[in-house]
Amino acid sequence: MPEKQTDFIFTNIGEELGFVGSVFITVMYGLLLLRASQVITTADEDQLGKLIATGIVTMLTFHVFVNIGMNVGIMPVAGVPLPLISYGGTNLIMVLTCIGLLLSISRHRHQLLF
Repeated sequence: MPEKQTDFIFTNIGEELGFVGSVFITVMYGLLLLRASQVITTADEDQLGKLIATGIVTMLTFHVFVNIGMNVGIMPVAGVPLPLISYGGTNLIMVLTCIGLLLSISRHRHQLLF
């Protein structure tokens, strides 16, 4: 593996924790994406919140799918980090910011009137 701590961290997790660890990581991402998708459906009146949440869910889904796919070998190596796990401060800050936006959209389900 070229970079164990960056792009190929899922392979390293699979090597150290085995099948159970890999399935656990995949299930945790599934739960995160499921909860984020529920934010989209609960933001009934807030059209902008729905669009922002949809973009965030799409970005996270793409990053998880591409990174795990390239670690397994079914996709080409693209240099996409695994959210919340891969080494890199900028990606971590952006993913945490996106999760904060999802929490804010979830809290403010109804459109604010000024």
